[in-house]
Amino acid sequence: MRWIITCLLITGLFTTAPLVSYAKDVHIDIIEYGIYQAVIERKETASTSANGVDRLKKQTLNEQTDKIPAVLGKRFGYRYRISGDTAMKNVDLIVRVQSPLIKRPSDNKEFSSQEITLKKMTLGRNQYVDYCFSDAWELVPGIWRIQLLMNS
Repeated sequence: MRWIITCLLITGLFTTAPLVSYAKDVHIDIIEYGIYQAVIERKETASTSANGVDRLKKQTLNEQTDKIPAVLGKRFGYRYRISGDTAMKNVDLIVRVQSPLIKRPSDNKEFSSQEITLKKMTLGRNQYVDYCFSDAWELVPGIWRIQLLMNS
């Protein structure tokens, strides 16, 4: 079986310190990470994503791990919390997925980085982000990173 090594927010993943700082008043903490199961509410297209965006109803952690098998339907990611300045109610985030080079066969478009913007994410509430191998052409071994970026 081929394995894809997944490094989720490499810096500080196993620490309790905030992982991302935003104007010294807002930070992101990882709550849990690994392989998940989820119920898909709907799928949306996104020009900056190789396979669109799944809008999910429920996500359940199956296994805490940073080694993800290259299997169709495998979903991996993490649950996180944005904390900080109570004057700020929410923040915009960019989710960036960096991967080995993948090529969508329908149009031969290549991806090694995909981004979507999450608008008005609520501070103090648990949030979730992931990637799911939906098609065989995504099953490329290597390092995959799911990053959250605030303030570009």
